[in-house]
Amino acid sequence: RADWQLMLDHLSLTLGVNAPSGQYRVDADQAEAAGQISNDFLQFPVASMGNGPGGTVGLAAAVQLLNINLGFGGSYRKSAEFEPVTTGLTPVRYQPGDETRFRVSAERRLWVGTASFGMIFSSFGEDAVETSTYSTGDRVITTAGWSIPLFGRLQVDLGMWNIDRKAGEVLGGPAAAEEIRNYTGAVGLRLGNWLFQPMLESRRWESEGSRLGELKNAGILV
Repeated sequence: RADWQLMLDHLSLTLGVNAPSGQYRVDADQAEAAGQISNDFLQFPVASMGNGPGGTVGLAAAVQLLNINLGFGGSYRKSAEFEPVTTGLTPVRYQPGDETRFRVSAERRLWVGTASFGMIFSSFGEDAVETSTYSTGDRVITTAGWSIPLFGRLQVDLGMWNIDRKAGEVLGGPAAAEEIRNYTGAVGLRLGNWLFQPMLESRRWESEGSRLGELKNAGILV
């Protein structure tokens, strides 16, 4: 990955290359596990068992307008063909579709804290498996957050993100549109050199009005 800062750090150009990593292919009985690992609802830190080669080019700009920090960016990703699954003695060739991504974000002081907002739009080309093609639905990700310092020792952090994936096609046929909503709240308390942060998180996954999954987390970060 290489980054160039231009125009007094208001403009950034990024070039990235991804080498093949992880498992280049998996057996057919591992395909379901690979699909769950890549599920946006589960949010695994490493969201795939392996990747083929690829490259990305991106351009981002930042400006300040009326006490609001604004950011704009766009990127294009090209992935090369690889063989993710082996069935018997014949490998299955997979050509991922190209991805085009646009992002806009804003940040400003709100009351005594800082509020932020972001939106990412991703458009995907058709994936090709052997002689068949399939389309991943376009995706819109919305994020928002508010960080509020209180009484010197306390800090309240509120956040949300929403993934809206449009209808598409998969190997088994049509893929319905789906939505994932996530809300978090945390209170940080600093005691000496320690920071205690109790937190709550709620996540819900829906498709065409039906609930596909629900997750709730509670804990204390130290």
